[in-house]
Amino acid sequence: MEFYLNRRIINAIFILILIGGYFTVYLNYSEIRNAINREYARYKEISFLIKNFGNQRRSRVDEVFLSQFFKSAGVEVKSISSVEDIFIVNIKSVNIFKLTDIIYRLEREGLEIKRMRAVDNTGEGVYDVELKIK
Repeated sequence: MEFYLNRRIINAIFILILIGGYFTVYLNYSEIRNAINREYARYKEISFLIKNFGNQRRSRVDEVFLSQFFKSAGVEVKSISSVEDIFIVNIKSVNIFKLTDIIYRLEREGLEIKRMRAVDNTGEGVYDVELKIK
């Protein structure tokens, strides 16, 4: 049996090879494009975070500033003392919602909370709080 290729079979094989090559190139291109887009999105996120990171630390933090800060927050402060560059603030009777607001505002001012101890002796959600702020 003699096998010969006529023009239709050669054209069909050529078209199948072209279609196979197209899908191979397209799939590789899609993977590379997706990887580049992921890296670009990560770069944009990091550049956004770096650009918006601001050192908002106050130049002068002292007992007077902290006293005014907590007074404006609407809480009663038992005592404020300092040891080197750490301030110890004792707050009397504050609920959890006001406490989270105070923590948020302190961090927004650029202050760092080194340690926090909150004790609820009443069982009503009213805490006596001790903050160590740097």
